[in-house]
Amino acid sequence: AGNWTNGVPGVSDGNVTINGSAIVSSAAPDIGGVLSVTNGSELIINTDFGHASNLTNSDVWLSGTITQNAGDVYFSDDTRPSGGTHNMNGGTFVNRDYYRWDSASLLDIRGGSFTIDGFFNPNGKTGTLKVVGDAATSISFGTVGGFGAGTLDLIFKDGGITTIDVSGSANLPGTLNVTLDAGFSPVAGDYTLISAGSLNGSIGTENLPAGWSVATVGNDLVLTAVPEPSAMSLLAIGGLALLRRRRA
Repeated sequence: AGNWTNGVPGVSDGNVTINGSAIVSSAAPDIGGVLSVTNGSELIINTDFGHASNLTNSDVWLSGTITQNAGDVYFSDDTRPSGGTHNMNGGTFVNRDYYRWDSASLLDIRGGSFTIDGFFNPNGKTGTLKVVGDAATSISFGTVGGFGAGTLDLIFKDGGITTIDVSGSANLPGTLNVTLDAGFSPVAGDYTLISAGSLNGSIGTENLPAGWSVATVGNDLVLTAVPEPSAMSLLAIGGLALLRRRRA
């Protein structure tokens, strides 16, 4: 009980159930059974949760919300979001096995290091992987399978954009959204969104900033940022002015 504030979770035969709001305020012990965060409940992690040397966690069921702000978090078995929300703001998260949506869910990564050793499998659901990161945010998956109708929502911010590294194969999402954070305008050029061992399928719907394009280059999904049409017009006008001066 001393590991928790604002509510002690229910424990039965090694299983832990979060009903309401619970905050991990000091290093929590490993969980021998199932961790369930129920619908309408929230687990806030501000310190280490699980231990790399003694991974005993079993399945994690998520119909509520998990928010990690700091610390090292290790889940050794399946993580099963089922209509829930997983917020990653900082620290290190490692899932040793599957991370699979059982129904439409949200994985929102805004900082830290997020790793799934096995499958990230949206399982054909209409959930969303949202990344509001920069080059300092690390995301790596073993394999991305079954993205299907899912959405990949990437937001540029000062410092660049996060590349999703996939050691194996990666299925492309049904919808790709790329937007700019708070009016940030990146330097024109190529940005790697996904770097994988192999890319499968095609993107169904692309919502990109004006004038931008996305394409597969080898086993990478690459976004090309170009100047807006207004900027191109200014360049053309400037070129005409130079020609007129030379002719004069």
